[in-house]
Amino acid sequence: MKKKVIIVIIILIVAIVGISLWNDYNNNFSNNDKDNELSNNNKKQILNDDYKMNNDVKNENNIELNDNLEDLINEKSIKLTISQEESKFIGATAKFTDKVIELLADHGESQWRDVEIDFYDVILRFDGYKDIHMNTFYGTMWFEGSNEIYKSKLVDRWDNYIIKIVKGKPTYDVFEETLLTKVVFGDCSEAVLINDGRLTLRVDDKEIVIEENIEEDAFILDEVSVLYNSCKLTPIENTNLLSVSINMSSMIDPFISQYIYKYENNKLSEVCNLNDIESTIDDIDFERKIVSIKFPYTDSVYKLKLTDKEYMYTKEKINELKENNVIIDDEFMKNIKGNLMCCPIKTRFMDIDNDGSDELLLTIMLDTVGAVTPISINEEAIIVFDIIDNNIEFSDVIFERDNNDIQ
Repeated sequence: MKKKVIIVIIILIVAIVGISLWNDYNNNFSNNDKDNELSNNNKKQILNDDYKMNNDVKNENNIELNDNLEDLINEKSIKLTISQEESKFIGATAKFTDKVIELLADHGESQWRDVEIDFYDVILRFDGYKDIHMNTFYGTMWFEGSNEIYKSKLVDRWDNYIIKIVKGKPTYDVFEETLLTKVVFGDCSEAVLINDGRLTLRVDDKEIVIEENIEEDAFILDEVSVLYNSCKLTPIENTNLLSVSINMSSMIDPFISQYIYKYENNKLSEVCNLNDIESTIDDIDFERKIVSIKFPYTDSVYKLKLTDKEYMYTKEKINELKENNVIIDDEFMKNIKGNLMCCPIKTRFMDIDNDGSDELLLTIMLDTVGAVTPISINEEAIIVFDIIDNNIEFSDVIFERDNNDIQ
């Protein structure tokens, strides 16, 4: 009997201890759950705070945000942060921000945006302004919530951005650029040609865009060749002028783009662009074998005497036209006036009149076109420009057949 009582007592003790241990286990498990829940809530709060910091409205005083692009373009010293592909917002240097605003200023006319098409991959956040959404695939941008959409040069340049660590933080710093050539100019100023997606001339802190949409490897750094494009930057002696010559390759013949710029009183400006040169057939004297040609920059008419070979072609062409009942009259001459093409192919500076100052010599190629044009000309000529008082003035035209002194 005593043994049974002892066994019952032992069982009761074990049961009590087991229940106690079970309660302790449950309490600990419940507390761990609460701790885990608190930890997860903290993480969520941290993430929410981070999201809020980067994506909520930017002003604490509920100030109405501006969405006027022209106002933004005229801003000075404004703060910019940027988000790409829904990532965190990253700050930008003042230099980068100024460049972004400069590129924003070069935009097309606004167009209506279908609000259902709202894909964007870049957000520009300027202090005091609504977010600017950019679609880099289509090259478009718009203010958040606006129906006006713009094409912008900024979108064309966007892939050239560079992020650096500034004061321990990743920061949009500059747009990538390639230095093409550099010269010392004037009173120790530095003039450089750079390719940053555009061909740009920079003198000290002033710059001017020469040509848009330039490929990264568009230029080489040596003289012109039939396989590559090259560019040359030349200070013009005793002046405030800079010459920029761009030699372009083609399947037929190379050609050149020629620009003259002036840097004076800390201002950089274009003096002239010698690319769009047009020559016209002013008259043809068939009896005297003389073609009168008119050039831009002057009202003067220059006379070119046909060679025997050219005149033989002219006689044959006139006979052909007569056989086809084509009448060579004033109306006919008016219609063929523009059938003389003019292509710049080379520039150089040379003192051809021995006055102690160089002239700008622009070599051009003249070619007639058109099935009914009764002359056939393929002739090099040199257009001479005087350099006077920091300006370029037309002086003369010299045909290759008339003067072989200039080589």
